[in-house]
Amino acid sequence: MKALLLLMLCACSAAAAAQTSTLLDGVFSKAQVQRGKTAYLRSCQGCHSSNLQGEGIEPPLIGDLFIDAWREDKLFSLYDYVATRMPKEGRKTAPGSLTEQQYLDIVAYILDRNGFPAGTPELKSEQLSTVQFVGLDGPQPLPQSAMVRFVGCLAADGDKLQLTGATEPFRVRVSDETDEHEVAQSRAVELGNTAVALTNVKQLDPAVDTGELAGQRVQAKGVLNLASGGYSLHVLSLVTTGAECPASR
Repeated sequence: MKALLLLMLCACSAAAAAQTSTLLDGVFSKAQVQRGKTAYLRSCQGCHSSNLQGEGIEPPLIGDLFIDAWREDKLFSLYDYVATRMPKEGRKTAPGSLTEQQYLDIVAYILDRNGFPAGTPELKSEQLSTVQFVGLDGPQPLPQSAMVRFVGCLAADGDKLQLTGATEPFRVRVSDETDEHEVAQSRAVELGNTAVALTNVKQLDPAVDTGELAGQRVQAKGVLNLASGGYSLHVLSLVTTGAECPASR
């Protein structure tokens, strides 16, 4: 029984570590970086150049702008973008034409060139959804104009709409549509104490009946605005999660 309890504790600790790992924890190896460099020079430098700067042809894969575009998101988002869209059509290549291992190695090489530390283990596909992409200075608030998802209770005060009891923002890559899996996540997530002003709701097409959604737990996706000193969201998608909000919200 003690051995079983110890095993369970170790498993829980390992799971917790996996859930909280970031790019600063050394999630790829130096050997993987070397393989990634070879694959990158063969399949990627034609557009992004050998120094990863793009040189006006394609966006840079190195530097603050690149990190800002992907930070506070899971590493899977970057991998998925590379693996489904690169290399571009032509040059005897096509998007998704490399192997999974080659894409993992290329991501490791890009991360290494951005100054992230290597570790002992190699980056594996099963890690992609548990590793947080952070900057070299660690987790930070999301940048202005990031595409995000909030979950909260829809409240109306005249023409003003807001979310109350909302979560902190989750970074997303598609802000104008959603799917059942994402809505299920929003239905299950724990609500928070954030207030979010909503704009652009009346311009949504198809139109959203906010009166019908008032008092419900909703998922709002769009462009983050921090200029007002609080959270404001230029809404591009607003859907119910199928759950009522507690009366206290």
